[in-house]
Amino acid sequence: MPCLKKMIISKIFNKKNLLDDYLKELFLNFWFAPCDAFLRAPDVAIWKNIIFKSPTLNIGCGDGRIDKYLFKRKVIDYAIDNDRKLVN
Repeated sequence: MPCLKKMIISKIFNKKNLLDDYLKELFLNFWFAPCDAFLRAPDVAIWKNIIFKSPTLNIGCGDGRIDKYLFKRKVIDYAIDNDRKLVN
């Protein structure tokens, strides 16, 4: 099973990009929660290739800290979350 996981991960993004671009940036900004950096790095690598058509809705946006990495250079028209205080 670990070999299959490695194979899938290497197909999605190459190691250089993940280590150099995503993990480093996420670790610098999420130093207080390193597990979040590890968990979100693959998400960032995948979402960077997605093209959105307007209007775009982000459901469960939270406080938006991770969104600036997930949706870098993308326009999110609307965002909702069940906690009104988190949406800015």
